[in-house]
Amino acid sequence: MVRYQILSRDDIAAISALHQAGHSTRAISDQAGVSVRQVQRYVKRTGELGGNKIPAKKKPPGNTRKTSLRTLRVVHREVQRNPRVSARKIREDNLGLLSNVSVRTLSRRIHDDLQYLSYAARPKPVVTVAQEKKRLAFCDRMKDWTIEQWRGVLWSDESRFTVQT
Repeated sequence: MVRYQILSRDDIAAISALHQAGHSTRAISDQAGVSVRQVQRYVKRTGELGGNKIPAKKKPPGNTRKTSLRTLRVVHREVQRNPRVSARKIREDNLGLLSNVSVRTLSRRIHDDLQYLSYAARPKPVVTVAQEKKRLAFCDRMKDWTIEQWRGVLWSDESRFTVQT
């Protein structure tokens, strides 16, 4: 996340020219669309260099990104093709492109840059071995039933209720 606006050399030259023309930092800030502090910083740097020289652009803070736009497009295609794929699997499938990118970084890029969210699978009931045997026994007993016999079964959609007469 960039904390300040990165200005081009033309913007810096315009700030310097407005300052030399006698404008206040507030007026320059409003006209250039940058913060007052940024104007003060560039005015000070041009003053230290001496008059008309424009200060060189500083490198933005922090390390350079390990993922480029090309890399993100490849990752985007992979996620679109299979939304359930993990960041680790994407990295393993594209080692030539993502060999220097950690799984955590790749996961952050998928979330922050590509705007994909992660979801946990909904928990489902576990079927025990005893339940499996009972189900199989039920199926074996009922496999030869006719349609007439099945018509006598009341299907309750797993709801439990008691009928009293």
